[in-house]
Amino acid sequence: NCPSLDHGLCTPTGCACRPDWVGRDCATPATVVLDSADIAPGYYPFARELGGGYVLHWKIHPARNNSATSAAGLRELGGDVVEFAMVAPTTGWIGLGINPSDGGMTQADMYVGTVTSGGQVRVEDRWSSGYTMPVLDETLGGGSDVLGAAGKEENGVTIIKFVRALEATSAGDKTISRGANTFAWAYGSSDVFAISCFDFGK
Repeated sequence: NCPSLDHGLCTPTGCACRPDWVGRDCATPATVVLDSADIAPGYYPFARELGGGYVLHWKIHPARNNSATSAAGLRELGGDVVEFAMVAPTTGWIGLGINPSDGGMTQADMYVGTVTSGGQVRVEDRWSSGYTMPVLDETLGGGSDVLGAAGKEENGVTIIKFVRALEATSAGDKTISRGANTFAWAYGSSDVFAISCFDFGK
């Protein structure tokens, strides 16, 4: 059900939003508009191959940083944000879990992204209580903390970028440390997200 069709595309798997709109129904204007889904050489200071060909890139943008970045609007934010780029050898969904309590899927702040065949991008903010289907944050009384997203599929590889605050902002979120964090990761062959065994590491 996509009531805000002016801001996205309704697909069999859900709403896929235009780059300047985010949220479950594409009804929230993006705080940050990412200019490109490409991985520019040297742009991300951190990158790690997590397993199975999945590579996670990330960069922290300090609050009110006026330096040139790929993300328009970052200077308007009042707190530090992190920009992730998930890259995996799939044309299906890509998932990232942040700081699970058991190193796996328990009490993890989850993000699941897809790119439709038409190039529309959707990133969902979910909460995983354990080894069951992660629920949308809205069901817990929270909301999506995705500030902006971009993505593309090319030659069997999907790249999905998204920006969120370092600090937890609502129910279903976890704070990201500037030091060590634990990440859980997985990807699927379809745009339909289904429960999977997420691998994990620091």
